[in-house]
Amino acid sequence: MRIFNISCFLITLFLIMITLSGCRVILFSEDSTPIVKEMGKQRVHIEAKAFVRSASIVIRSETTFPPGTIFDVELKPYPEEATAFQVETYSVAPLKENAVSSTMTVNEKGELEGVVIDRPDINTRYRIQITFNPASQPKKVVNILGSNGEQMEISPGVEQLENSETFVYRKFVNIMKKSEPFGIGAKLDFVPLK
Repeated sequence: MRIFNISCFLITLFLIMITLSGCRVILFSEDSTPIVKEMGKQRVHIEAKAFVRSASIVIRSETTFPPGTIFDVELKPYPEEATAFQVETYSVAPLKENAVSSTMTVNEKGELEGVVIDRPDINTRYRIQITFNPASQPKKVVNILGSNGEQMEISPGVEQLENSETFVYRKFVNIMKKSEPFGIGAKLDFVPLK
């Protein structure tokens, strides 16, 4: 009988441990404001696509980032002398200034609200970059992913900024000239560079 009780106790303890792994621990500060601490790192991912039209680019996405997460969207032109091959293989960097910038927010369904970016010139190649920057997040996202993004599990797209404790998440896609393949009517996947 004693062995049966010990076995039941161990099985129950094992099931409780499995159930509680990854759960939140909520503490209360003196002013009764909940302080949320995550147990373990968060696996984050974004599945983004760019739909290339003549005068615009539509971005749609599904993600595991928490609702309320804000992403910066930047459209950067490539230098005129960059070849199509250099752009396609990400072997040349775009210019530093943005042609267009915007933001996207994760909704309750885990989708990034669609954004439409005007395409300034159909005869210019561009890089679109989607970036999660922990410095521009609401408090509820910071509570989950950390003030420096340190609670994100290292995975494709997550990178640590040089000489910093800050982690960001980035994905990219290249937009070709209208006259080139994938320059119009294309559905393109965003990819991490690191």
